[in-house]
Amino acid sequence: MQDVTINLSELFIARVAGKQHNISVSHIDTLRFVNMLSDGVEGTVLRTVAQHIPKLVLSVSLGSDITNLSKLYRRKKLTPKQTESLEDLTALWEDLRALFDNDDELIHEWIQAPLPAFEGGCAMDIMGSSFGRKRIREVLEEMKYGEFA
Repeated sequence: MQDVTINLSELFIARVAGKQHNISVSHIDTLRFVNMLSDGVEGTVLRTVAQHIPKLVLSVSLGSDITNLSKLYRRKKLTPKQTESLEDLTALWEDLRALFDNDDELIHEWIQAPLPAFEGGCAMDIMGSSFGRKRIREVLEEMKYGEFA
């Protein structure tokens, strides 16, 4: 593995804000990255992430009530579980940005649209759970390769 210096906060923000970054998690030593996730990410990163990802999705992903999201902003570190959820959510958001050519309006429209692939629900309804994010990725892959009707 290549020795890559990474700051989780910068990575998460770059993913959701569409900033160019050359960090691929696959190029980071697995044990080192897992340890970084276990150490937690600063709560302040949520303020920026919440400017891109709907606060309801963010709060559900982090196991918090939307009204308590601002309390998480002030935490020195999020829990390891919250950090891992945020890592997965920001990675999915980066996938959405790639598929929809960084068009935030189109992303928000798509995640709020009822789709047959989600039994008439919308991506936003399931995005807060790990299982839901996995299913969304499957649908994105189908769309990417033209297999989605």
